[in-house]
Amino acid sequence: MAPRYGLAISVLLAATAVAGCGDAQSVAPRSTPALKQVEWMGMRLSIPEGWNLRADGEGFACFQAPGKGDCAKGNEVLRVSLVGGEYSAWPSERLDERTGWAAGDPPYCMAAGSKETDFADHGGARIAAKETVTLADGRKAAYREWAVPCQNGSKFSTKVWYVADVRVAFYTLDADPALGAIQKAIVASADMRRFKR
Repeated sequence: MAPRYGLAISVLLAATAVAGCGDAQSVAPRSTPALKQVEWMGMRLSIPEGWNLRADGEGFACFQAPGKGDCAKGNEVLRVSLVGGEYSAWPSERLDERTGWAAGDPPYCMAAGSKETDFADHGGARIAAKETVTLADGRKAAYREWAVPCQNGSKFSTKVWYVADVRVAFYTLDADPALGAIQKAIVASADMRRFKR
């Protein structure tokens, strides 16, 4: 099973490395980063070398990109959490709501450089993408991306992958476009056959 989703991440990383190259340019192939297998609560995933998976309290974990700070910064990581039971029901009940991106109240602006006193403009938020993603073990994840403006004039996007049958959510509160393809591939690599809550 490892080669299947490991190859997917390698292909995405290679495509990202040469994106934007014109037809007239000759580009030497760049090697793709090596992948490593990680596990959280029995769930297996593939992440690029240099990335880390860190448990962030009971029922939560985060994937850290190299050189991107710690798990306290929502725009610098991909998170995974349990949903329901003794944990928050977000995002399961609000996936198709315009304001479904907001995990708490008040709705803080998650854009880079925003302060705790900056708030999101709930009325201007919209669902920008909605699809179903197939994971490595065949499970389906509901994917949503919200475009959210802030009252301070900035904007951000929040991405969520919700796996309903095991009640697990992957998310990034302020999605960094430079990490998007890698984050998507990490989620798609999830094998939850041995996952235990």
